[in-house]
Amino acid sequence: MNRPVRVGAPKVATLFAAALFACVLALPGSPASAEPTTITRLAPRAFAGLAAPVQQTLRSQDCTIPQSFDAVRRMNIIRGHFLDRWRRDVAALCS
Repeated sequence: MNRPVRVGAPKVATLFAAALFACVLALPGSPASAEPTTITRLAPRAFAGLAAPVQQTLRSQDCTIPQSFDAVRRMNIIRGHFLDRWRRDVAALCS
């Protein structure tokens, strides 16, 4: 029979402190974060191959498409056959 593992209060406090310390070090501008972490958000019109109805839908939803700080090409819009194999669909990550 499996018994629940009980963690004592000192261990929980130590784990919490370690997790909090790791989060603080990961904050932008902290000494440990040497790389830039700025995320750029692009308007749908920045994607040349995106069909006009798709751009219009994204604009109507006030959608911007996030780009990683180290992106070398546009990202977060994908094309594929999601609903059926005869139809080409588009998915976008909006923020």
